[in-house]
Amino acid sequence: MKKCEDKEGIWQTVMPVILRHKKRYTQNFYSYKFFCIILLLLFFGSTMDIYGVEKMNSIEIVRDGQPNATIVVSENNKHLKKAIQDLNEYLFKISGSKLPVKTDKQEISGNMILLGDSKFTAELGLDSRTLKSEEFIIKTYPGKLVLLGNRERLIDGWYKQKTQGVLWAVYEFLEQLGVRWYYPDELWIYVPEIKTIEVSMDIKKSPAFTVRDFLTRPWSSNKLFFRGGNYEGGKRSVHSDAYWAEAYHAIHPEYFATLESGEKALTAPNPNAKHHHRRRWDGHLNYTNPMVLEQFIKDIHVWYDKSDPELIKNWKRCVNAVGLPNELIIPFCPNDGIAIDQSEASKKLLAINKDRNLFGKASDLIHSFSLKLAERLKKDFPKKRLFLAAYSQYSAPPVSIDKMPDNCYVSLCTMQPIANMKDPKIYNEWLGYIKKWHKITGNKVTVRHYSCWPRIVAPFPWAGIYQRWLKDTQDISSGSWICSTAMNKNAVHHLNYYFYGKLNWDPNYDLDKGLKEYTLKMYGPVADIMLEFFQLTQDRWENHATEVNEEQWEPSSKQLYGDNGIYPKTVVNKLRALLAKAANTKGLSPQQQKRIEWICNGHSAFFAEAAAIQEENHPVYFAEKFNNSPVIDADSSDSAWTNIPEIKVNRFIDDGKQTAIGSSVKTGWTDEALYFIADNTELHTDKIRILGEDGGQLWNDDCIELWLDPSGSRVDFMQIIINAKGKAFFRRVKDGKKIPGWIPEGIEYKTRIYPGKKWTLEMKIPFAGIGDKAENRAKWVWNVFRHRTPEVGRYLALCPTMGQTQNLLVFPLLYFIENAKGLVLFDNKFNGKTFADAWCLKGNEKINLDGKVSLHNSNGIRIVDVDPVGILPERWVGKRTIISVCAFTQRYPDFNITPDICIMTRIKLRPGQKAELHARLWYVKKGEDKVRFTDRQLWNGSTEGQWAGIAFNIMQEQDKKHDGSSQLQAGDRLERLRLYFKFPAEDIFHGEIEYVLINLNSAVM
Repeated sequence: MKKCEDKEGIWQTVMPVILRHKKRYTQNFYSYKFFCIILLLLFFGSTMDIYGVEKMNSIEIVRDGQPNATIVVSENNKHLKKAIQDLNEYLFKISGSKLPVKTDKQEISGNMILLGDSKFTAELGLDSRTLKSEEFIIKTYPGKLVLLGNRERLIDGWYKQKTQGVLWAVYEFLEQLGVRWYYPDELWIYVPEIKTIEVSMDIKKSPAFTVRDFLTRPWSSNKLFFRGGNYEGGKRSVHSDAYWAEAYHAIHPEYFATLESGEKALTAPNPNAKHHHRRRWDGHLNYTNPMVLEQFIKDIHVWYDKSDPELIKNWKRCVNAVGLPNELIIPFCPNDGIAIDQSEASKKLLAINKDRNLFGKASDLIHSFSLKLAERLKKDFPKKRLFLAAYSQYSAPPVSIDKMPDNCYVSLCTMQPIANMKDPKIYNEWLGYIKKWHKITGNKVTVRHYSCWPRIVAPFPWAGIYQRWLKDTQDISSGSWICSTAMNKNAVHHLNYYFYGKLNWDPNYDLDKGLKEYTLKMYGPVADIMLEFFQLTQDRWENHATEVNEEQWEPSSKQLYGDNGIYPKTVVNKLRALLAKAANTKGLSPQQQKRIEWICNGHSAFFAEAAAIQEENHPVYFAEKFNNSPVIDADSSDSAWTNIPEIKVNRFIDDGKQTAIGSSVKTGWTDEALYFIADNTELHTDKIRILGEDGGQLWNDDCIELWLDPSGSRVDFMQIIINAKGKAFFRRVKDGKKIPGWIPEGIEYKTRIYPGKKWTLEMKIPFAGIGDKAENRAKWVWNVFRHRTPEVGRYLALCPTMGQTQNLLVFPLLYFIENAKGLVLFDNKFNGKTFADAWCLKGNEKINLDGKVSLHNSNGIRIVDVDPVGILPERWVGKRTIISVCAFTQRYPDFNITPDICIMTRIKLRPGQKAELHARLWYVKKGEDKVRFTDRQLWNGSTEGQWAGIAFNIMQEQDKKHDGSSQLQAGDRLERLRLYFKFPAEDIFHGEIEYVLINLNSAVM
């Protein structure tokens, strides 16, 4: 029982009581109705005795904010320290009262909370050792409340871990009082106010799955409130042989796979690399070589008998801590990116899986070795278990093996994880894998779920999918742990993880009820709005099919944002409007406002990406045609590059923040080929990593990645990676399928390291060599990434991609231009995002300006609506707002300034709002070489809520700032042009800008 003032959660307390007493009153409808009315009337009192009808086993622990009970523990209570601390901390937050704590050896009077085993629980006939693994009870007796839990967790029927089962009783008790932990931050913890707490409970629970773990910050360090725990079984199966390259590359090269080139699949250790770069990537073994198995067994003996301290030291240094053997577990997991030995034995095993998809390509090769390893370990280490990672190309069970030894446990790594399992084909495929692994090992399978896929910024609620998975695997799985990356923005996905914790305890947990409770407790007055928002994303993701492929593992832009996709424009607009409505509602508490702002900011990348795809507003870059093609010698001083504008690659891919050390990129073309050069600033050229070989995982070296998609589909692509040593990796995906062994025909590339300054890559890619036709050479999708290992160790991007290089949805555009005549441009920089597009006008096309200021050409000019919905970033508030509607700084070397150069735009402002339209022109006076500039204010005014068309002759406007003594004259050469709006400091732009046209060729008017 409890006396409750938590009116938000009142129905969760009242309704069970009504139902409990329903039978007593069903024979007399009016008595039953009267009983309900009495309970509702009691709600409006300052306090409420919810369970006043049953006083026999109730206990009052707080009265009017004062303690009315004592927490009682055994004399040996060190293991209860956190349970005592958390219980008292939250009782204080709820009621303003902390309870005294005493041992069962001290004199105690009054009500007692019996925390853990004590002489008092023994007198009641209770003993935690009789409870199941992690089972707990919460039970009231006259004057006593028992919170008791089993102190051991039994995993897979044999693997015991210490746990504080009584903690689960404490957290369940607090949740029964109304406390909720939705996210590991005080802002997302809900605590009701209850001055008098009187309870009557009889609860007994245990988790449905023993494995419930997180490797996702900040959840990983706050597991207890979500009733998870450390799990060392499947989690130890993490690249366990990463030390082999360092230990054996020199003395036993025969251990390593021989590649088609004849080289060994190993790299020497990098003495300058930190821990993360020493492990995982170096070395791939020949698993059909009998000596490799023998060395495995010898090394494991060394590990346990400590007979070779140097090997153990090397092992610890190279392998992730959780990948090391312990007193119970011996892990096995090859390094990422399986390299196949060219021996007949390896090819024979590989041939067994020749018709399987990516996740089974190497299963029989790897797990034939796993079988032999398990058999040897069972003989040499009978009390230990071998934990295998069914991962990457060997996720699927082997075809040639029907039975594994009973010491073998599998951690299945769902490389197409929970969110993608909404696709029945994917779901059934992975369900088949786990069933087969359970069958051939005879043991329950743990699952490693990756929440870093799909690599999109759109919300993908997967709780409902996960619930189905748990129900289908409850008898064959020990549970799972979440492995994630920075891609998973917690503002978007925190509910996935909250429900993950709930479902692991009870797969029948009511998700709909949980979501409604969450929105009510977190958002108060706008609970209904936020509920609609989350329900809409859930419905769109779970109930709209997508088809993913092995190379992408995520839906295409059309499947995501197309008219029939998951998030079409109407749905995106609805979601934006819901958040805007919630954010602008009056009467929100400061905490509720902060929560909504967090959600808004977290979804901003999603809205920006949707706009970029649906409006085709992507950043634009240009490849100019060469007069003379450059020599491929990694020398950017070549005269051919002199007049090509540089492009900076100096932003981190995950957050878009700039860094001082970046790359300068230029690109140009001839009729035969695309040319590319990158000057990569690097002061520590002696520390750059250049260990990879051709075809290897060069993205871990200092490298440049060039992505090209001539089709514009954002699904088909070419990936070219060159490291600073000149080693190359090539990948081509067409129609969603990888083309094996693809290398661009005729490609030329050269790298050069300039000590203490930079390293340079220069490249020539023949159009014929990549199957591109001249008539399609107008607008490509592309991106450039640079990986630095010294100091920074993070990817830089031409266009940031929210953390993953393969997010093609937001890649910019690359236009092939021969000259800049007749360009129609739109470039809107808003909310920190840049969108741009361009159309090239042919000489016979006309542009007309009618009375309604609508612009037309044969290709059509789209209307672009940039009216913001939501909250502007804090950095804009109180500052002068500048929206650049045309930031095109491409050079115009062939354009002579004439009186007919005209700028046209159309703008609508809210009544009373003012704006200025400005232009900056860089130009060269006729007969001179010096570049000058002029700033011009083209317009200053207000449109009073109506659309206004603005057209200007650039020669007639007054200069505001001028670099040089002479004004613009006919015949001067235009170099660059920038057009932008300014708004007063006290204003925030809430208007619309539809068109921007820069007419640089009077002949088309």
